[in-house]
Amino acid sequence: MPVWQNVNLKQKAIFEIIQGGETCNLPYYLQGEELDFFIRGIAQGPHAKTYLPQLVEREKSPIYIARGHAPPTYSRVVKLRFYGPDPVLKDAGPNWPAGQDGELMEYIIGWRWLYAYWDGPLVDEVDEAWNTKMWPEVAKLDWTWETLKFLTPPYWVPDDGKPWRIGRNEAYPIRVVKGKGKGGNPEEASLRVTNVSEDCKEGDLQDLFSTVGRVSRVYLAKDQLTGASRGFAFVTYYTRADAEKAIKKLHGHGYDNLILQVQFAKPRA
Repeated sequence: MPVWQNVNLKQKAIFEIIQGGETCNLPYYLQGEELDFFIRGIAQGPHAKTYLPQLVEREKSPIYIARGHAPPTYSRVVKLRFYGPDPVLKDAGPNWPAGQDGELMEYIIGWRWLYAYWDGPLVDEVDEAWNTKMWPEVAKLDWTWETLKFLTPPYWVPDDGKPWRIGRNEAYPIRVVKGKGKGGNPEEASLRVTNVSEDCKEGDLQDLFSTVGRVSRVYLAKDQLTGASRGFAFVTYYTRADAEKAIKKLHGHGYDNLILQVQFAKPRA
């Protein structure tokens, strides 16, 4: 069972739409209910007061899916078409060109920003949600979570009194490695990933390595001043078998114009 790591049900529906069509049919311009769903998603995220008010008219295709920068077929991006100036860059100074008033511009928006503020269940809080299509059911205005079966995800989420977090199954037990005195899963296996691009984010690695198996956690080394990737990361799987599959599939894999190097991480002394 893959882990969606803090992705909610509506965000999963967004991801399904992004990955739904054949690569040869890209770019794919959203229309009708799909377009409405994406617009509502932007309205429930951090760009509700930036790019959303400046989107072009519906007949000019304000949102579309395009090929990503990495070679795999599942690498895709969401692009917004809006009228300038760029609402984020317009006050950033002369070194950041923001465009002119009324200029037709584009912006790549991370799909996780859509419905980022939606107050609904996470995929990992709902039984079998990872294996269940969310689109178009979860987009219906009368959709409700009340008929779902809830469980505790395999990572910490704040116990903030949300109704679906009441009466869940018991939390997964803490497993202790014999003789080590440390909490953890003895079957976990960590990989060291090098040759990672500066623009790479933890979410990108989560998406990539989750195609192989169930990821427990991802750590991306970042520059403390710039926040850019330092070129290496650690990815931990719940089982060594999945980690071995990841090495076979992703070692030497082209990603973001670089060739990833994937090996088992050396245990700490």
